[in-house]
Amino acid sequence: MTATSSSKAFTEFYRMIFKELPRHAGGMLFVGLCAGYVYLPELSLVWLSVWWSTIAGLSAYLVFAGRQWIKKLPSEISYQYIERQLALVFFLQGIVFSLPPLWVGNPELVTLLMINVLVMLSGVMLFVRFRLFIAFVIPFVSIYIRAATGTADSLIVAVLVIVYLITIIAVYRASQLSSRLIMDRELVHYLNHKLEERDVLKTRDLESSQLRLQMAITASDMGIWDWNVQNRETYLTEGSRLVPPRDETGDYDYVDWIHPEDYLKAKAELFRHLKGKTASYRVRYRVKNNSGQGWLWVEDTGRAIERDQHGRVTRMIGTRREVTSEVNHEQDLSLAASLFNHSDDAIFVMSYDFIVQSVNPAYCRIMHANRTELINKPFANISASPQAYLVMSSLNHKGYWQGEILEKRYNGESFPFKCRIDGIFDSNGQLSHYIAIGSDMTEVRRSQVEIDYLSNYDKLTGLANRSHFHQVLNRHLKNPQAASDSLAIVVVNLDRFQAINDSLGYETGDLLLKDIASRITNMPSPAAFCARVGGDEFVVIAEFFGSRDKLNRLLDNILMEISRPVLADEHELIVTASIGVSILDGQNRHQLLNQASIALNRARQKGGNTYEYYQKTFKQASVDRLQLEKSLRRAIAENELSVNYQPKLNLMTGRIDSVEALVRWHHKSLGLIEPEHFIPIAEEIGLINAMGEQVLYKACDEASIWQQRGFGNIRVSVNLSSHQLRQEGLYDSIYNILQTSELPAEYLELELTESVLIENMDHSVNTLNRLHALGTKIALDDFGTGYSSFSYLQKLPIDVLKIDKSFLHSQASGAGDTAIIKAIIAMANSMSMEVVAEGVENNEQLQFLKDQGCHYAQGYLVSQPLPASEILNLLRHYNYQPTSSIERVH
Repeated sequence: MTATSSSKAFTEFYRMIFKELPRHAGGMLFVGLCAGYVYLPELSLVWLSVWWSTIAGLSAYLVFAGRQWIKKLPSEISYQYIERQLALVFFLQGIVFSLPPLWVGNPELVTLLMINVLVMLSGVMLFVRFRLFIAFVIPFVSIYIRAATGTADSLIVAVLVIVYLITIIAVYRASQLSSRLIMDRELVHYLNHKLEERDVLKTRDLESSQLRLQMAITASDMGIWDWNVQNRETYLTEGSRLVPPRDETGDYDYVDWIHPEDYLKAKAELFRHLKGKTASYRVRYRVKNNSGQGWLWVEDTGRAIERDQHGRVTRMIGTRREVTSEVNHEQDLSLAASLFNHSDDAIFVMSYDFIVQSVNPAYCRIMHANRTELINKPFANISASPQAYLVMSSLNHKGYWQGEILEKRYNGESFPFKCRIDGIFDSNGQLSHYIAIGSDMTEVRRSQVEIDYLSNYDKLTGLANRSHFHQVLNRHLKNPQAASDSLAIVVVNLDRFQAINDSLGYETGDLLLKDIASRITNMPSPAAFCARVGGDEFVVIAEFFGSRDKLNRLLDNILMEISRPVLADEHELIVTASIGVSILDGQNRHQLLNQASIALNRARQKGGNTYEYYQKTFKQASVDRLQLEKSLRRAIAENELSVNYQPKLNLMTGRIDSVEALVRWHHKSLGLIEPEHFIPIAEEIGLINAMGEQVLYKACDEASIWQQRGFGNIRVSVNLSSHQLRQEGLYDSIYNILQTSELPAEYLELELTESVLIENMDHSVNTLNRLHALGTKIALDDFGTGYSSFSYLQKLPIDVLKIDKSFLHSQASGAGDTAIIKAIIAMANSMSMEVVAEGVENNEQLQFLKDQGCHYAQGYLVSQPLPASEILNLLRHYNYQPTSSIERVH
């Protein structure tokens, strides 16, 4: 019997009692009224009123008690409570109904009343315990006493006895039923108690499980989600970083929460699962960090658990957890794996007992083996090197090893292998693996040999370089046999080698250097060693042991060998060399090369194609040159240079309308220094551009002043060097000078030599075209002495050709030079160019030039170069007198 069924039976029981109680109360009132009517003649009205009031009170109490019981729950009312209440009422009822008949003494009335009471109570007594029978014993006992004393007849007594027996039997049966009901009630109570205990335990277990689940979810930072697809309702565990914010409608806002790059991927994966294409739903995506800093990686895992009759998903459930650290770890592992597999260094991993467990492709390549041939093999077997056991011994003692061992490839080839091996320890500090990182040193060794070679030898010629030369020279000087007048340093430099590079290209120049190097290397004794120490500079160590004739023959042979024609890239080249020699004298061991270089400069100053021995006086000359360089820098910085002007006579008009500006330097202590002495120095030390700019400004400024003072429009010619022409800002510099001096551009003439133009023809054409477009005149100086090509005359904007003075000086003695002069003038006239003849020194030369149609004459016959203060008198002399005959005035 369950708790539910027992509770239901008890409820029916007391509801039945409740229904009978009002009837019993009504019957009790009716019997009381009837009895009172019978007792009225024999009882006083007071006692009868008391008796009726008692019966009415008992009836009212029964109705009231029944109403209270029916309002209460079955769990709030017990059998014992109902029994006690009924026993009390029945006991009082028996007393109340028994006393009046006893007082009256009418046995008939007593009998009728007792039968009525017993009939009314017989149904109720069937449901109560046997002890209730005590409540009815008193009236039966009283009747029995009356019958025994003769106060009642035998028939009534017999009826009473039968009723009494029936009542006893009924009460006995009721007692049995009541006992069984009590047993059932106790069993139900016991079962209810057990069920309550089990429910309490289950409730506790459920609460504990829920608590553990909640704690696990909180500890793991995992969220649970439950999605009702039909209602579009989602349940999420709150309080987690994995819950998206809610929008204005209160729904979760996934669009702004998920990273834009991952939203479509997560959505597509969800739809695939909803369509039944996947057994479960699993996707990783990035979401906004609730702190507002960066993104978190999360993983959703779930599956559909309910579907409708059409197979459509109606409910999904799953979990959400943060996997940022896992993703970062996976990325690190992926990066590590990528580095492992794509590293150029050979990497392999060994167990603690030196069994190779993993190798990367680079290690397989250098070993010429595949992966299966290398893994799960002892390191000693793979290494195949006697040093392998020394390596393992070092690892056992120190935990690491670094060095180089001689390894052997699977094809038997040995190679140097440089590596470092380190121990890897687990979280408990126990050695678990070794990792080795190394590389094949074969190419490094080969490269080192090449580096050593290149650090000591010239790559182009194969000769020793400057560094190796000093090493060899030091060895020679440490030789005890290296005494005074036994060893010489010979420095050889090619003359005008730069011009070959500029005109024919560096490839041709390199071929020339290789040929010259071969010739010098093959020089016989006393040449002991040869090196290339610069671009076109070679050094020879000569051991002549006091025989100067030997040494001189060596020098002559070098000059002769170098001057032989060289066929380089289909060009036949003839070059010469300048040679400087320094001889060991016991005091110049550390100055040999420097002294030879000083002697070389003296040989070059002599024009080249010669050799010069170092002399002590050369050192003073070098010091003087340094002082001269210092003074020249100061002179340019302080604007000490001056400009002289040599006039050019216009042979058509007899007037001087053009002059050439020539730089002059009046040294404070050395006096006038000729241009051929300081201009080369200025070119070497990089001052030529500043010097040229000063001369150009002074010339333009003087010409502008002459115009302003009424001396006519005098055109001034200024020489440009190759350095100036290569200058990127030449056009801007000339333009600014013309603007500052206010000299019209057509009265400025720029003179260049042929050698200057051909150094960089493309750049020259571009620059000169811009200057010519500005209005300046372009003059080609020393025409006929250089390359004299008609092609560049057509390319360049040449306005004036200047005939070199060498042609005019030899004109009187040679018909060939006369023909050249005539040809130059005729060509210039045909190309609408002006012609200026330099070096005119007599009237015969002047008349010849006029007869040939030459435009200008320049030379000492007209005037030598004059300062600006003196040129004005000359202008007055020529420009304001008849020109039937020209006399030299200066």
